[in-house]
Amino acid sequence: MGVVYDNGNFSSSLRVLKMAHNELDQSVFEELAAASFVNIMDLDVSWNALGGIGEEVREQKKLRRLDVSGNSGIGAMDLAAAPEDLEMLNASFCGVDDITGEQAVELQDRNMVLHGNEVTEITWAYQGGLTKIPAWLRTLEKVWNADLQFCDVKEIKGGAFPASLEELYIRNQVDGLRLHPDSFEGLSKLWRLDISTNKLIEDDMHPGLFGDTKLVWVDIQGNPDLINFDAAALFPGSSGQQLEHLNLVKAGLMEIGGE
Repeated sequence: MGVVYDNGNFSSSLRVLKMAHNELDQSVFEELAAASFVNIMDLDVSWNALGGIGEEVREQKKLRRLDVSGNSGIGAMDLAAAPEDLEMLNASFCGVDDITGEQAVELQDRNMVLHGNEVTEITWAYQGGLTKIPAWLRTLEKVWNADLQFCDVKEIKGGAFPASLEELYIRNQVDGLRLHPDSFEGLSKLWRLDISTNKLIEDDMHPGLFGDTKLVWVDIQGNPDLINFDAAALFPGSSGQQLEHLNLVKAGLMEIGGE
């Protein structure tokens, strides 16, 4: 249900507009533009009846924060309609149940939160345009499987993945992959990992790298500059006791263990 706005002669002064928990549909964006509300910086239309994000929202040139959470009619394809330079797009508890590789490439630089959506698997393989792990991925708390094989991701930063992750396939990144000491921090459910053929070097194998995980299956093959694999350092304490499968074929190993 749409509404007709009388701007009340304050359209130029209004900066924050909160209209949560009503029955507005996506025509609200067109109606705001028609009523000359063009200086809004913070717009909250959460928990309404939006079936999408109207393209008219792009006429809000000063908009920095947009909250469309709680609108089940909003799916992944609607997210791209929001202005690209938003400081935050809150699309939590919407109807996002899948994000394709093409959508991930388009949205990788967006500042979004996607809590409460039903995405459980990420299949972004063979997306050469994907150069980073989108920051919003960590807000998809139900993702258990992520396939980013044959992309161009440069590094895995700490906190890149949600704590729910169980399986990660991120082999064959075009220009290689850098690992940080906290790349897998907090991933206590991660049991299967494929980081093969990524031009990994010895410096990527940080002490304690896999300490938070419960890895059973690890594939690091095809990294000829690895040189050394110190399992005791990578799996401190009892963290490696459950490891059953370890592939180090063509890893350039000259020694196993520490100095």
